[in-house]
Amino acid sequence: LTSAMRLDSSPDMAAARLAASLLISPKQRINISTVRIPCHSELRSAQFSPDGSWILTACGHIAQVWDVVSGKPLSLQMQHENVVNLAKFSSDGRWVITASWDQTARVWEAATGLPVSQPINHKSTVSTAQFSPNGHLVITASTDKTIQIWETVSGSPILQPMEHENTIQS
Repeated sequence: LTSAMRLDSSPDMAAARLAASLLISPKQRINISTVRIPCHSELRSAQFSPDGSWILTACGHIAQVWDVVSGKPLSLQMQHENVVNLAKFSSDGRWVITASWDQTARVWEAATGLPVSQPINHKSTVSTAQFSPNGHLVITASTDKTIQIWETVSGSPILQPMEHENTIQS
């Protein structure tokens, strides 16, 4: 797998350029020219899907899934009320979790961009979030000094929040 990403800023648009030759399987190589992913704000997160065919970006208040080869959006925009810190795929690529300055994390269907559950709420910025290996749970960490484990589909907390004496940034 060889890839290079360069962030290009201009007054009217910031763009992520992906110039890659992506090895999909040992026998199949796809040569990709420059793909422009429009981003009118800071690109805070970019990730390949588990099978390598999609890219997930977090830019401004929006996360979105893109086709690697065409550079075209595959999902609806996954919208937050404030900056999206990160966006991550589940291990099977079925879902996306986003963490935002709007004090929420959200679980979305990767293919459509539709929400899976209600927003997962903290009392301050959600700095990070991740799926469990089987995708049934998510963990969130916040600048409210808590870590919380949630059921993925319902968005319900599993345990009481785990408190830390300082803010959590990871």
